[in-house]
Amino acid sequence: MKKKMRYAAVAMAALLMLSGCSSKKGTEAEAAQETTAAVVPVEVMTAEPMGISKSLTYVGKVAANDTVNVTSKISGQAKEVYVNVGDTVKKGQVLLLIDDKDIRDQISTSEAQLKVAESAVASAQAGLAMATSGGQTATQRTSLETAVKNAQIGVDNAKIGLDNAQNAYNNALQKYNDYSTMLTAGVITQNDFNSVELGYTQAQNGLNQAQNAYDTAVTGLEQAKTSLALYTEKTMGDSETTARNALKSAQASRDAAQNGLNILKSNLNYIRVTSPIDGVITSRNIEPTNMVSASSSPFVVADTSKVTVDVEVSERIINSVNIGQNIGVNVNAVFDGPVNGTIKTINPAAGNSGSFTVKIELDNSDGMLKPGMVAHVSFVETSAQNVVVVPRNTVIEDSEAPYVYVTDGKTAAKKYVTTGIDDGANVEISGIEFGEQIIISGQNYVADGGPVTIETGEETAAKPETGKEE
Repeated sequence: MKKKMRYAAVAMAALLMLSGCSSKKGTEAEAAQETTAAVVPVEVMTAEPMGISKSLTYVGKVAANDTVNVTSKISGQAKEVYVNVGDTVKKGQVLLLIDDKDIRDQISTSEAQLKVAESAVASAQAGLAMATSGGQTATQRTSLETAVKNAQIGVDNAKIGLDNAQNAYNNALQKYNDYSTMLTAGVITQNDFNSVELGYTQAQNGLNQAQNAYDTAVTGLEQAKTSLALYTEKTMGDSETTARNALKSAQASRDAAQNGLNILKSNLNYIRVTSPIDGVITSRNIEPTNMVSASSSPFVVADTSKVTVDVEVSERIINSVNIGQNIGVNVNAVFDGPVNGTIKTINPAAGNSGSFTVKIELDNSDGMLKPGMVAHVSFVETSAQNVVVVPRNTVIEDSEAPYVYVTDGKTAAKKYVTTGIDDGANVEISGIEFGEQIIISGQNYVADGGPVTIETGEETAAKPETGKEE
């Protein structure tokens, strides 16, 4: 500001002196004094080969490299919750423990049902052996009668299991009704009721399984009795066919019971809900005693060791960017200058807005970049090397063309130039030779051929800065 005022004062003095000259003639000495007073102090730069570029800047937001909704493979009640929002976790780390009491109760019931089914298979095998042995009639009949007795034992055992399951169901139903009343009255919370409701559902399933086992045992008994009756009434061949069918049925029931037991036992492997990736907990939607199901997501884990920034770029530069290219990314909330990013993907098709999505990946091992931060990404649109570059305000325009002032150290000379790349702070010009001194300060107060003086120590060189368009 002081320099501008000084240049203005010099220019005003020159005008006043010229005005005085028009009103009266001065002596040669006075004219010489006036000429000396009109000399304009200027600052200059030497034209040297330089580089300049123009960039387009686009805005995006920092996002986690990978975000995963953690889910449970089984339903149950949360017993322990080990992590909170912001905790760093490793892949495989236990985040949540589900109470396994209900699963173990179901396993006990299923094991009892399997024993009943295996007993039915043994009886059916004995019946088949008798039907195919070709022994005496009395022996075969005795064997069939033994099969009936074994089947009856199976029915009795299944009835015990059914009675136990019925009692468990009755107790669960009573508790369910009581808690339903308390929920309506506002005595308990919805989570408390959900836990009881789950127990009621499981008891109901257990009763159904026990009923199926009992029905299977009864069927086995009926089949054993039928085998005995058929042996008496029909040929041995008919008895063998019936015995084989009875065995197949018993084996199918046993296999179903075994599969059910295997599934229940495998569920014990899933009571520990673990993190699928290394990352940070960004969301926790579970508390102890809450119900967990396969359709819910108790946690969200984000991998922020690397982060990404998506920007929508225009068709003007899409063909000048490439996958793997390094590019500067400014996150002003964290860093004073750009950090290095790498282009990971480029969408080859424009979206509805006509822009192309470019994904840039940044290292975030120090954890400074947070998802949601604003990022500015600059892409070079055009550049030039080994050209003359001057500060933008050095170039003046008249009705003919842009021009600058150069000087030999004593007088200013007007030179028309052609402008090129303009980065907002500096501009490329042609029409100037390398080595010429260009006036970069005070140029608005000089005239073509007018006297100037270069301020000592003020000669400088342009320092282009990358311009931005947002």
